[in-house]
Order: sequence, then structure tokens, then C-alpha cells
Amino acid sequence: MATSPFLTALGDLFQTDLVPGIEDRLEKVDRTYREVVSSKEEIKQDEITKDYKVIHTFVTSLAGAIRPAAITGPNMLTGTGSTQMISAHDSYPGVGDIPLPGLESRYITMAKQRGNITLNLNMLRANQLRTVGDYPALVLQKTADMLAHYRAVSWYLDDSAGVVTLDLTGSGATVAVTGNVVTCTGVTATGTVLAAGIGPKRRLQTGMQYDVWKTDESTCYTTRGWAMLTSNVDMYSHASINLYFQSAVDAAEFYTAQGADGGGDFDVNLVPYGALPTRTSDGTNTSILPCGFQWWMRATGTLFGAFGDLDVTTYGSLFKSYIVTVSAGLTETLLNSYIRTFEEATGVELDTIVMTPGARQALLNLANIDTSSGLVRIQRHNEAQNLQLGWEDLGYTYNGKTYRIFTSVYLKAGQVVIMKCNDGNLVRYKPPRVPGTDAMVSGMVPDIEWLGKKFYDSIWMPSTAPGGGRTDGIEAPFDLVVQHAAKEVRGVLLGSVTEA
Repeated sequence: MATSPFLTALGDLFQTDLVPGIEDRLEKVDRTYREVVSSKEEIKQDEITKDYKVIHTFVTSLAGAIRPAAITGPNMLTGTGSTQMISAHDSYPGVGDIPLPGLESRYITMAKQRGNITLNLNMLRANQLRTVGDYPALVLQKTADMLAHYRAVSWYLDDSAGVVTLDLTGSGATVAVTGNVVTCTGVTATGTVLAAGIGPKRRLQTGMQYDVWKTDESTCYTTRGWAMLTSNVDMYSHASINLYFQSAVDAAEFYTAQGADGGGDFDVNLVPYGALPTRTSDGTNTSILPCGFQWWMRATGTLFGAFGDLDVTTYGSLFKSYIVTVSAGLTETLLNSYIRTFEEATGVELDTIVMTPGARQALLNLANIDTSSGLVRIQRHNEAQNLQLGWEDLGYTYNGKTYRIFTSVYLKAGQVVIMKCNDGNLVRYKPPRVPGTDAMVSGMVPDIEWLGKKFYDSIWMPSTAPGGGRTDGIEAPFDLVVQHAAKEVRGVLLGSVTEA
């Protein structure tokens, strides 16, 4: 179907960058995700089956048989002054005694997301104002930022998909409702509404849509729509946040369930909208977001969560990671011990360490005050002291191998991850796209399939009202089918690391 000149012109408009008329104040996507994941992932299509599963086949055992044998043969007779061979043959291991290589296949299902972008005449009219700048380009850029943030967040989540936990049971926590807006205020003791050690504050972004779940996943309070973070949150204290519920009925029911007395009765998780799709009440929901490292770095449970089919305990020698509850600050001695234990057990060499800024700061503090750590604070060589505060680089070397160290504000508090990222170990799987759905759109990931390109030769298509009538808007619906995995899933995952 031929596209209109208007849609073509609008498509060209979206190729431009954000103009200087507007200053971007949103946080950039996690640096560690960009440098460790996106830059290291290989992109593959040839291992995907027709039912959108990725197959990995592993060799699980050695093969062949070998036995000790007498160098002189089995029938050497030695007497006084004589040696005699008796005519008999030495035997080899029988074919019934010879093991062959074992094979095991693991399956990972692809993850699919659907999105949309929209514009209407009022937006295009405002685009003519100098103070607004290039609003269509801004819409596209912020959609690209949303996708980047969404993908980075999903990389750090486990399959319960909780982005952050709101602490609504502590002394002083309050919950209020006005129409569609629910205001959650933090507990007196900490001055924050975010539960300590659960979800990093940077996972929250204004404009993101969430489901609101009890922390045990027994009840969802957004069954009629979504909840969206709307207020400009104080990124230092998080004393309160405002959630706009798409359904005022959902907002009222959530407020009533919390006791309707101004105080909170239970904690809740903010979960990416639709990530726990079945809304069951038995606490067995698992996320359908694209996989992150915590989906495959496991000591128990199902490898790759809802997307996998192998029990980690059954195939421990192939897939079991080394999971440790530290309950102390990270030290060089502990790092040496954990990596040695892992390498001796698996023979796998890891290469990347990711930790929270708090865990890194605790490690740096130890280097500054604890001479027993073996780190030297100041070097003197018969010359005047030259002291510069701060630090420039933090590295780690084990047995001659240098590990890269990254920090992430998206990582769960108290976690340190040691994994293999190099040598093509991280893979992004995507199926072949539907012909005619590709478009090079500035800022968007190339994996996206645009529905409009298939029928209108533009990412844009006219919007219709629920009854089928025309509207004054256009939309750009798209599909994103992708999955993340690691070939070598085993690594070291440290929890409850003391932070500074």
C-alpha cells in the first residue's frame, strides 16, 4: 500500500536528532549494561527453531575406556635361567565396557514485546513553536530511551521481576488516594519509601508503566490497567512517590486493601507492566521479560526461568553457579577464595566483575584503612610526598588473569556478580524479521519490526478510534522479539555484601 506524502515527510522528520530547543534531563541508561552486555553480545539466528526456541546441545561425559596392562604381556613364564611365552592373547576392554559421550539439550524460548508510538495534530501544531523544538523527534528519542531503560532493567532482574519494593509497613509509612493518583510516603526511620536493599532507585523512571503486586505475588492491584510513576521523585531521599493508576477503581481498591486509614499494611513490588502475565494468586508467577544474568546464574530451580526447561540441580555439573551469602564486606582475600573455589570445581575462567557502587566503596575504604589487606596507600622513595585524594582505577588480577571491574546502579543492593562475558559468551538471539518491516530509525534498536512499513512504506499508519472511525492521530506499532543468553551460564553470584 502506498504511503501518503505526509507520512513520508513525518518519517523523515524522525530521522533528526533532538534540537537544542529542549534540554534532556533524564538519566542515561546503565553504563555497565551498555559496555558489558550490548557491546559483547553476539547476534545469532541460526539456532532458533520454528517454535521460537533456541537449542543448545552440550556434551555431558567423556568416552572410551582404558585399562592398566602388563608390559611383558599376560602369559610370561619366568623360571630359573629361562623365560617362556605361552601362546595367548592380551585382551582389550570389551565393547560393552566402553562409554560413549552423553548429550543434553537445553531450550530457551524467545521473548516478545509489543510497543507503539503516537502523535496527533495538537502535537504537530505545538511543533511549530520555537520553545517546543522538534517535538516528533523528541517523542522518538524518549521512546528509544524507554526501550533502552526497559532492556537494562530486565537484565538485572530475577524472574519475579520486581523493579523496586515500596516499604509501606514500617512506622510512619502512609498511603493516600485522590482519584487515580496514589501517594506513598516513606517510613519514619529511613525517610524513604523504597525498601532497603531491594531495588536500586535508578531503576525508577518517570513515565514507566508498572504493575503493582504484593511482594509474595499473591495479589495484583492493576488488573484493569497499569500504574505509572508521575511525580518528579527526589532521587536522594525518595520520601514519597506518586503512582497514577490507569483505573481509578484499581487505585481505590489498592488504598482500601492497605487499610484505608492512612497507614500501609503490606509492602508491594513495582513490576514492569505485563511482565507477570497470568496474574495468578498462588505466588507462582514468573516473568516473561527477556532474560538477564540472574535467570541463568542459579544453584537451584529452572535454568532460564519461564523460558527454560532444565532443572539446575539435576544437571549441576553443567549449569550450577556458585551462589554465596557473604554477610560481610568484600575483600581481596574473599575474592581470591570464591574465584579459586569456582575454578577448581568447574575449570571455567571468568573475566568480568560487576558490583554496586556501595560494595566498591567498601572495598576502597578497606584498602585505605586496613594495612592487613596487603594494599599500600602511600609510596615514599626518599622524596617529598605527593598525595592526591580519590582514586583513578580499580582492577583485580587472579593467577595472572586480569578481571574487568564495573559498577552498576541497577544491580540489587549487596550483590557482586563474577561472570564470563568475553569470547562471544553473551548472545542475543533474534529471529529473522518479517520482510518489509525494517526501518533505520535514529536511536531505535535494529531488532524492531515496524508494522507500518509492511503496509504503508512508513513506520506510521493512521490511528482508528475503538469504534473504527478515523482520528486526528497517527501511530507506529512495533514488535520486538529477542532473547539474551550465555553459552557458559556458570559464574559466581555473591549476596548480602556489606556496602559503605
